[in-house]
Amino acid sequence: MHNQLIKNIRLLHLMENLKTELRHSWLSDGRQESVAEHSWRLSFMVVLFGSHLDQPIQMEKALKMAIVHDIVVAEAGDLPDFDQSVSQKMRQSEEQRAITNVKSLLNNHVGKEIYDIWQEFQAKQTYESKFIHALNKLEAIIQHNEADISTWVDWNIQHNRKAASDECRFDSYLTELSRLLQEQVDRKLAEVGIHDCMVEKAS
Repeated sequence: MHNQLIKNIRLLHLMENLKTELRHSWLSDGRQESVAEHSWRLSFMVVLFGSHLDQPIQMEKALKMAIVHDIVVAEAGDLPDFDQSVSQKMRQSEEQRAITNVKSLLNNHVGKEIYDIWQEFQAKQTYESKFIHALNKLEAIIQHNEADISTWVDWNIQHNRKAASDECRFDSYLTELSRLLQEQVDRKLAEVGIHDCMVEKAS
């Protein structure tokens, strides 16, 4: 028991990185968002929306997936989708290495469960994994809408208007949620006189 507790504590120390790793999103008070903050609200969205989907889901699994979906960032770091400094293949390799390290560090059934849940999220074949992928996009839109538009870049505007709809098409409830958030994006842009998604860099 003592040795396993030591391993758990080591993993918790590693997870602190999620509190300090910053995303390409800003909060309404002008502070840059951490990965941990994003993951917390995404997890809350599971609680808020999980019972309204077209198909029943395993809520416990969905919550675990929401919590661990960005666990690899603790080692691999967080790169926004538009950052092409690292190839997709290289990024996937680094993330696979990170989740394997987590599994090896715990070396028990919990480590295997975390590993398996993360792999299920990546595969995006189950309803739960599609749900978390959709929430991942929707939470980012919500955060961008809360931030000052000066923090947006052209990619944000393109992404906020279009990307989430693709992830949400499998479920009518999420599709409607995505539509409402897109309307908020349009209103936010209109407030600063932007009516075309092809705009100059805002920041």
